[in-house]
Amino acid sequence: MESPFGQHIRRIREQKKIGLVEFAKELGVSAGYLSNLETGKTENIKLSLINKLQQDLHIYPVNENSADEELEQRLERVNKLFRTCYEQDPVFAHYFFTTVEEGLDLVLKR
Repeated sequence: MESPFGQHIRRIREQKKIGLVEFAKELGVSAGYLSNLETGKTENIKLSLINKLQQDLHIYPVNENSADEELEQRLERVNKLFRTCYEQDPVFAHYFFTTVEEGLDLVLKR
């Protein structure tokens, strides 16, 4: 039975269009271990791997309230990144922000 955390890892991997072997290599684990983690055949996960998923790949543990928590964490991260971008290049930041706003408007109008 797949675990919510494993499903979350697989979904992120597939969204990034990264194969299982490549993703496992990036994480420093075997493909078999990653497959077992995604499918719920193993629930053993090292804290160092959880930290790597959180910090490097922005994958957060899944629990009943995690969807809202993850959204808030990701919005906070994007806000910080955008502010840094704005400080470094206000013209690009304005262009980028305008593009994102227009894209969201198009999606919401569907």
